[in-house]
Amino acid sequence: MVNAQPYPVIDVWELDRSAIGATIAAVQRPGREGKEGGVLWIGTRGQTSAVRAVVIPAGEGVVEAADFWQVTPEVFGAVSRWASERAWSLLGICHTHGDGIPARLSPQDRAHLVRAPGILAVVIGSAGREDNPQRWGWYEFTSGAYRAISSRERQRRLHLTTDADIGVWAADRRGCRPVANS
Repeated sequence: MVNAQPYPVIDVWELDRSAIGATIAAVQRPGREGKEGGVLWIGTRGQTSAVRAVVIPAGEGVVEAADFWQVTPEVFGAVSRWASERAWSLLGICHTHGDGIPARLSPQDRAHLVRAPGILAVVIGSAGREDNPQRWGWYEFTSGAYRAISSRERQRRLHLTTDADIGVWAADRRGCRPVANS
């Protein structure tokens, strides 16, 4: 039977602390170079959605610049194919803003991020050095736009775990491969 609902409503996101650690480690590299960086959170999607992998786009098809981070459709396609082989999908996009730029979605972010129901958009401030997720900007795409997720709503809907098996992968337009020592 084919799922008639490609974007099931998400009530809860499960996110392991190891995924947060892998995210911070990945985005600090471009931050040290004065550039924005980011990762994709991939996992199982349903009423309770669980992040199972942190995918680090880099190299061919990825632009890390001082004022933006861009992943080309070819890279998104490679990640999507890899994820679908595991019955996973894109759950969130995390990226940094540089020093002095608030951890909020910019107009450019709002115009160019993936626009699919339930997708998280997370902004990490201080060029990725902000390691407290409570200080990150959290957004959900719903009703045709990204809206901020309040700290109260995050307490209810974002469950931090400590026991999930999280993989860390690198991705470019050619595909995904495991990151050594993840």
